[in-house]
Amino acid sequence: MSAFSDRVRSQKKGFFKVADFEDGKELTFTISHLDEEMQVFKETKDILNFVETGQQLQLNQTVAEWLIDNLGDDPEKWAGKKVVLHLAPYTYENETKLGIRLKLPPPGTGDGVVPVRPRKDMDDEIPF
Repeated sequence: MSAFSDRVRSQKKGFFKVADFEDGKELTFTISHLDEEMQVFKETKDILNFVETGQQLQLNQTVAEWLIDNLGDDPEKWAGKKVVLHLAPYTYENETKLGIRLKLPPPGTGDGVVPVRPRKDMDDEIPF
C-alpha cells in the first residue's frame, strides 16, 4: 500500500464490520479503553476503542465474555493489551454466519510481552 492509502484508511471511523475482515484478514490492535453503556441507535452498547485506529468494536456478549476470561474482569486494566480481530463462524437460529471475534496474538509477535530467558553465560566484562 502507498503512504496515501495507509493515511486515508487509518482515518476511517465508525464500527468494524464483518466486511472489514474479508479474505481471512486479521488485524492486531492495542486496546485504548472501553466505553461502557453507550447509546448506539437507541440501544445500550459497550464499545472497545483502539490506539491505532478510529474504528471501534461494538461488543456482544460472546466478545465481552472473551475479554473478561482472557484480560481480566477490570476493563481499566485492558489498556495497552493487544488483541487480534478476526472472523469466526457462529450459529444463531439454525443459521451459520460470520462474526468478529478476538484472540490473543501469538507470543513474541508484537503482543507487548516478549519472553526473555536469562543467559547464564552473560557477564559485565567487556570482551576486549
